[in-house]
Amino acid sequence: MRAMMCIVTGIVAVVLIGLIFISCEKGEKIKSGEISVDKTEMTFTQEKESQEFNISCIGKWALRNEELDHYLGPNMAKLHDFIISPVSGRGNTTVTVTLKRMPSESYEMEMEIVGGDSPVIVKLKTIVD
Repeated sequence: MRAMMCIVTGIVAVVLIGLIFISCEKGEKIKSGEISVDKTEMTFTQEKESQEFNISCIGKWALRNEELDHYLGPNMAKLHDFIISPVSGRGNTTVTVTLKRMPSESYEMEMEIVGGDSPVIVKLKTIVD
């Protein structure tokens, strides 16, 4: 009887360890509709101005734009005249966007927040008087 309990306990332990590894698998993709933001547009009118938006998410997320430059560090990036941090994460997060220097002309750009099948778009605008 004691030997049977040891075998059952061993099997349960192996199954639980297997489930832990499966649930922590790399490359996890969250489902469509699980990412949302509280702001879809941000307008900047002065140098050094910072604004925040909140990402609500169940899994991993990342900001995407072809011109995102990660030379500032692993989770901070430059996008034209903006500094953005963090640029990726997991779960609910507040993202800070700072206009580092005022451009000579007004412009608008988009960045995507990806993590599921449908990215969320956030527009960044500068207005020069």
